[in-house]
Amino acid sequence: INAGIITKEEAASPAFRMWNLNLWEVARKINQKDPTYTIPEQAKDIKLGVRHIVAYLEGFERLLAEAGKSEAEIKQAKKNLKFVITLNNQILEDVQEDLKDNDFFGLDPANVIFILNDLDQGFTIKDGQFIKSDNPDHQTNYNHGFNIIKGNIPGFSYTYNQQTKKFETLKNQVGFSYLRDRGARSAVIHRINDLILLNPETAIDIDMLKLWQKAKQEGANCLNEVLNNPKGQKGGLAFTTESIRPYGFLIEGLGAKSDIVESKMEEMNQLAASDPESGLAGIPYNRLYTTFDIRALQESLDANGGLLPVSVKYKNGALAPEIPSGDLTQLEGMKTRMYLRRHDTLIDKEVLPEDDNYKKGSGTGALIHDFKKVSDLAAAIEVLTYVDRLLQAEVKAARKEQAEQKAPKKQAPPKQKKQKAKTTSQKAKPSASSESVSQDIPYEQLLAEFAGSYLPVLEELMADPQRADELENLINHLNARRALGKLDQ
Repeated sequence: INAGIITKEEAASPAFRMWNLNLWEVARKINQKDPTYTIPEQAKDIKLGVRHIVAYLEGFERLLAEAGKSEAEIKQAKKNLKFVITLNNQILEDVQEDLKDNDFFGLDPANVIFILNDLDQGFTIKDGQFIKSDNPDHQTNYNHGFNIIKGNIPGFSYTYNQQTKKFETLKNQVGFSYLRDRGARSAVIHRINDLILLNPETAIDIDMLKLWQKAKQEGANCLNEVLNNPKGQKGGLAFTTESIRPYGFLIEGLGAKSDIVESKMEEMNQLAASDPESGLAGIPYNRLYTTFDIRALQESLDANGGLLPVSVKYKNGALAPEIPSGDLTQLEGMKTRMYLRRHDTLIDKEVLPEDDNYKKGSGTGALIHDFKKVSDLAAAIEVLTYVDRLLQAEVKAARKEQAEQKAPKKQAPPKQKKQKAKTTSQKAKPSASSESVSQDIPYEQLLAEFAGSYLPVLEELMADPQRADELENLINHLNARRALGKLDQ
């Protein structure tokens, strides 16, 4: 929107959610104003969400073919894979239709589940009580940690009903337990904006899987990739202590915003960079590429009341939970090994150009390759230019002409806020299911426990817009308490 590529009205449409985003179409829109990107003949107009599935499965098939497996064995192996797609109500129907239109890409429909992590309302404080707001401006997402939380709570997981041809609420069982009953033991988190995972050659990460087997044999139940940190980033950093070594944990961004924590982080970043034996430019930070033992995570969640450690944000006049998935490494019982990939495959293979922080073949530590903002599009286009020479799949639901035919149905009404409240509120019934049996999470109680004795002060500061800086400092302090306790160790 800020770059003038799409309008606010277009942004309200599901067509511009990450799952539905066609990066080649974004490049074409930019080229209409300022010819910037070369669109090759082999460019495939495929949605970003579908690209991830196709890249993984094509990499999977090639790996098995190279190992001498027959077509029948490869087909059966695909049927054994389990896929979890985390989404909100705005794109739920689109994801469902993409899977159906492509015959689930050869996967067993019973092995594909949705976990709903929709928008929800923020909270205000009145007379010492947290109250869930009904103001549309207070609607927000509670962050990707709830993908993990809701996978272990009844009512938020959906499986495909072959009779109704829809995803419907999984009854009497949580998503993680359903997966385990179907044979799943480990899971790995894939982010939709991770460009590394769009390449079939790197989507199937054999080196990581071998390391995971080794780490499990040595007692770990979680494996988390971290990246070199040449810019001294202060959030999402990996630490350990003498008492838990060789395992580690992450201190995520909200926990690092207080002046005391930032000062400590800066000091420790300098220490890491000054160690000639480490080869590090700073404390390694989270790629958000985590592999975990499903049973171990469930047990740790259950022991913590079903939740990850609570962090809170303040936005547009309301407080709300803001829990990153990386905080699963702080749960009691999680034994997380951190690892750093020395070689950057995309740069080493000249898919992307080298830069000041990594030279081809240097092995100084892989870099992040994300699509989060318009300035990242150049790298994304280079990756797609390489990948679209490799992809064999004919993706039915993602062809440009079909996307254009569907687009009018997805245009938002002129009043954006009403559309947002209608299509994405967690109170709305999911379009894929006629019923919801979701278990309520006691948010008011959680927030009250988080605030503790500071509750009256929070209420006072929230009531006075002139004291916004004081409010921000207090919230940062509250979020930083866990980090401070760990950094002391």
